[in-house]
Amino acid sequence: MSPHIIGIALLALAARPATAGDGPQEVVVVNFPETQAVTGKVRVEGRLEAARFVSFESVTVPPSSPDNPARMISLGVIDATGFRALVASVTGSFAARPEAAKTLGLLLVPDEEPFLQALLDKGKALLSQRVDARLAAESAPFFSASAEPFDLAFPRYRAFLFNTWDRSVEASVYLYLTD
Repeated sequence: MSPHIIGIALLALAARPATAGDGPQEVVVVNFPETQAVTGKVRVEGRLEAARFVSFESVTVPPSSPDNPARMISLGVIDATGFRALVASVTGSFAARPEAAKTLGLLLVPDEEPFLQALLDKGKALLSQRVDARLAAESAPFFSASAEPFDLAFPRYRAFLFNTWDRSVEASVYLYLTD
């Protein structure tokens, strides 16, 4: 039977409604060709992960200030390419009790020349994100802080730690990047 005749027969059947008295109806099934198989190497470019966890654990942070970047501890570059948001947390411990509350801070600075120059030359953290953990006698020997998720505006950030107390503290940083 030719494909034209089948098409005309299907149109004729569709044109008039079937009734209970018509009996069995002829059905035509058209099978499509098999799905094409892929052989060899397949390469997918770009980021495939929906989230990434980055951590820096047990970092000794000596006394420093966010206004003096030369004394801050650099954790390196965080590659945030393709992610939309980040949650940053800091935690750690200290041996003695501070007389007054101090701060252990995480500073995330866009890894772009004008922002790094402003930080390194003038101590100004432009378009940066910051998480501060309070070091206080009542929380000794531990501290922690988390920031609300923030939108990422740059593909890379430099991470720095500072400590406004006159003694070193141990800190860990946890970053969770998401879509």
